[in-house]
Amino acid sequence: MPRHCLQSATADISVLGAYVDWNEDPWRVIAVDYYVDVNLDQSNRNESFSSDYLQIERQLPKRFTVFGRLEDSARMQYSHYVALFDDHRGDIDVALRRQALGLRWDYVRRQALTIEGSKVVSLTRRSNEIRAQWSAVIPVKNHTATAVLLLLLAVAAPAWADEQLVLIVSANSKIEQLDSLEVRKLFLGLTVTHNGERVRPSSMKPMPMSRKYFCRTVVSMSDITYDPPPAAAGAATGPHPAQHLQGYRAIDQGVAADPIAVSYAWAKDVARNPDVKIIRVLWHD
Repeated sequence: MPRHCLQSATADISVLGAYVDWNEDPWRVIAVDYYVDVNLDQSNRNESFSSDYLQIERQLPKRFTVFGRLEDSARMQYSHYVALFDDHRGDIDVALRRQALGLRWDYVRRQALTIEGSKVVSLTRRSNEIRAQWSAVIPVKNHTATAVLLLLLAVAAPAWADEQLVLIVSANSKIEQLDSLEVRKLFLGLTVTHNGERVRPSSMKPMPMSRKYFCRTVVSMSDITYDPPPAAAGAATGPHPAQHLQGYRAIDQGVAADPIAVSYAWAKDVARNPDVKIIRVLWHD
């Protein structure tokens, strides 16, 4: 650090932060707040500033997610420490405020395309930006993982994709979307219809690790309390009782063969199965 810019031989940096990640399908809110204190050896020149980040996301059909993001700061423009990172060549542009709106498309397993437009106020200018990004996770084994990872970081610096619990139906099903209330009612054993026909919930018994995420996100119960249909009221009667299947393969086959069946699974386990389709994301990490 060029000490002549700070007019100080040392700078002790203290950072306090808070992070919130709230998810209530189909909404997700991420908020971050940082407070930075710069303690210089000349006590009359100590600096402090804060930086805030708020992003709101909403899931849409067909694996699309729309999001808006606000970034703001206080006193950052007066900081000599921050000014050290402002590159006159334009390689680094410190943003004081940003308003962004974007759309992400998780078009295949572990890959996504994102386009984002934003208004930016930096230390030296105001600008409008449009960004396009491809992000992916490429699983590899043995020692080639390190080489591939370094290559990807050097070329594109991709972001890591999230783990997703998704709602699935048969590829031949006419069901295109169920809202969060309909999904909850369905897996509590209440009647849900689509185009005049009763929809059937299919689940694994016993459920795997996805159970706790499903219970927390969809039916708002603990995995100990939740008793899936037909134990729930109303599920054992009617022309289409609930069905319980053993294992992921049985779920795929059972849902694929039944156009009125609805189930859930990890996206990575069904993304390449042409016999089922994903109609919504229930939970993501």
